Amino acid sequence: MSDGSHTPVLLNEAVDGLNVRANGIYVDGTFGRGGHSREILRRLNAEEGVSILLVEQNAKMALETAHYGYVLEVGRVVMHDTCANLLQSDQVREFYLGMHSESGHGGR
Repeated sequence: MSDGSHTPVLLNEAVDGLNVRANGIYVDGTFGRGGHSREILRRLNAEEGVSILLVEQNAKMALETAHYGYVLEVGRVVMHDTCANLLQSDQVREFYLGMHSESGHGGR
């Protein structure tokens, strides 16, 4: 199926529901609890080379799904890194995931 010419897929607020047709593959479901659509999108990316731009306010879900993340505040990029690094960031954990920092440092 891969011919090297893929159109990127943009998903906006995918946790609310997903109905995407990409390169002949139809994804219909939710990103939330079951995670079936997340797995399909991961496979599309890994196996077919489809680039996916995920715009999502559910930071935990987005960072657990993507490879690289950009954190926006009021339309400005305030952080960017691999999602693994962002998930470990005290700032991301405290301000976007609602977890208190292990180090006890507060403020931005």
